[in-house]
Amino acid sequence: MKERKIRGAGEGKGRVMKPTMADVAREDGVTKGPVSHVYSGDSTISTRTKARVHAAAEKLGWVPNSNARALAGHRTNAIGLVLHRDPSALVVDTFFPNFISGMQSVLAEQQIMLIMQVVGDRVAEEQAYRSMAHGRADGVVLLDMHLRDWRIGFLQKLKLPAVLM
Repeated sequence: MKERKIRGAGEGKGRVMKPTMADVAREDGVTKGPVSHVYSGDSTISTRTKARVHAAAEKLGWVPNSNARALAGHRTNAIGLVLHRDPSALVVDTFFPNFISGMQSVLAEQQIMLIMQVVGDRVAEEQAYRSMAHGRADGVVLLDMHLRDWRIGFLQKLKLPAVLM
């Protein structure tokens, strides 16, 4: 990654900064607009421009900021998993380490984070789902489903998408 130095405030000492979208645009001789369009998947951008922008980004070691992309798309790029159980039970359970590892691997391929929260009671579980619904996650995975599970109606009221397993 090519790094640029920026002077500190009155100290004369520089700090190393990561390359930005503006740096990629400058390297390619375009404005930030085309760079943004290339990385948002805009189909109106020519193949030649895409190739140049990608080459400039690779040369500088720039990758799009996933937080900025999520913010622009009104997404968190995160899936929540709330486990209502004793944390010490997770250590001896043979299912959960493999399940969580597999889930994390699949999500990581899509650049989606897994946010896991272990809770001990229903009040904490409800609070965890509220937190997920208010900007921590795009949806949740529900495990240990029961007939007439209270969580389904609760998540519907929160308008939090869920996958039932």
